[in-house]
Amino acid sequence: MGYGIARTTAEFFRQPDWFLGYLMFGLTMGQLLSIPMIAIGAVMIWRARRAARTQTALTA
Repeated sequence: MGYGIARTTAEFFRQPDWFLGYLMFGLTMGQLLSIPMIAIGAVMIWRARRAARTQTALTA
């Protein structure tokens, strides 16, 4: 998730690829490819926290 956020931020400061330009919603290809990375990272963090909470409840 952190890499996706860092890459999206970095894409704001560089020129888009000359052959692609800006795509949907004014985003670059790098930003569009980072969206799934951020989403998958958020799901992984959510699942890990939920599993840890369940594990703590079972051992208490």
